[in-house]
Amino acid sequence: MQIYLFCHYLYIIECKFSFLFTSILVHFNPFDRGLYFPHSRIHTLENKKYICRIYNKEPTMNSQTYEPSASGYLTNGFEGIDHCFTNIEVVLQTEHNILAKAQRYGRWWMLKAIKTEENQQTVFQQILRKELEILMRLQHPNIIQINGMEFVERLGTCLVMEYVDGMRLDEWLSRKPNKEKRLRLTKELLKTIEYIHLAGIVHRDLKPSNIMVTRNGENIKLIDFGLADNDHMAILKQPAGTPKYMSPEQASNNIPDIRNDIYSLGIILQLLQHEKSFKTIIRKCILPINKRYSNATQILVAIQNKTKTKKRLATYFIAMIIAILFAGTFIQTWRIRKMENKRYRIENAIKEGTRKVDIAFQLAGVDERLDTCTNYNYISDDIQKHFMDGSHAANHYIDSIRTYFSDIEMYQISNAIHMHNGSRLKIWNDKTEPLLNKLTNKP
Repeated sequence: MQIYLFCHYLYIIECKFSFLFTSILVHFNPFDRGLYFPHSRIHTLENKKYICRIYNKEPTMNSQTYEPSASGYLTNGFEGIDHCFTNIEVVLQTEHNILAKAQRYGRWWMLKAIKTEENQQTVFQQILRKELEILMRLQHPNIIQINGMEFVERLGTCLVMEYVDGMRLDEWLSRKPNKEKRLRLTKELLKTIEYIHLAGIVHRDLKPSNIMVTRNGENIKLIDFGLADNDHMAILKQPAGTPKYMSPEQASNNIPDIRNDIYSLGIILQLLQHEKSFKTIIRKCILPINKRYSNATQILVAIQNKTKTKKRLATYFIAMIIAILFAGTFIQTWRIRKMENKRYRIENAIKEGTRKVDIAFQLAGVDERLDTCTNYNYISDDIQKHFMDGSHAANHYIDSIRTYFSDIEMYQISNAIHMHNGSRLKIWNDKTEPLLNKLTNKP
């Protein structure tokens, strides 16, 4: 019985202390203040709801009842976020490395590891470490970003890099992009190489498979700095590169030189189908090292100058065509006006000549007498006397204007005036013919 009472008192004391402790928690509201008790059961959602229910308080987070004006995901926890790599998928295996795609923190990553059979060799570990140190110095939107180096199950020690959703440059070129897109990517590539050269780094392995083109925006991403080098590095100082794209001196010289990358850029510019536009620039990129461009900035400036020159020539050509069209229009208008003026002068000359002829016939006074004459004998002398008055007037006028017109124009003028004179004589003939017939038929 005493044992039972002792246990009962202990239970009452425990309940009071629990109530007091719960009151303190609700008063300070540790869930809103960020307090956390890792060894207590009250940090769970169910206990929090229970405590709040005791004091008629609603829970402040992860509740099924949401504030209408509050923002947030409708979930009781963060899903798909894990500090470990999941969904690891090998995407490429080279001679010495493995590239795998993996998921962590809700995003995709690219893991670069050494093959299992070579994982314990010091030289490959040094190459991986060297690439890490070089990439950590580079922060550029067109260069792959590195997150660090860590051990990953199934792969071993890996470089953790951003995942680039895109395709290799040679794959992108197989889609036959237009000239504007190829020129834009060329300038992006040159600016990226300019950046790494200014950092004192030589890539030494520039080739289409190490240049990615992103799916969104079609921007350059320069990858694989495994063979990159600079003057500060004291390890792995030996010739390296891809034979098709590396310069001749790179195969025998272990000192990194940014002009090694210039040679590789010349080969890549050929693949970008710039041979017609930038033939002289490409030729200078692949010259012997002493005659080559000194840096990528010079290539970029040369391309910009070439582009400006082409635009300037195009502008001049268009301006010249417009000037020719304008001149042609002006000349044609001038010729038309000249022809109209010529025709107007000829017409005026003919009009004035016919007026002179009409005046001569009017002064002769024959027309009025023919209208009233009944006998040809009464008017025959006047007709014979004034028969040539119109021709004389026409010839006199034609001689007076001959110096102002060409021979062809004078032919047209004189022909028209003499025809008019002939028409006036025909009127006389038509009026005198009945009188002559009457005279010849007289008994």
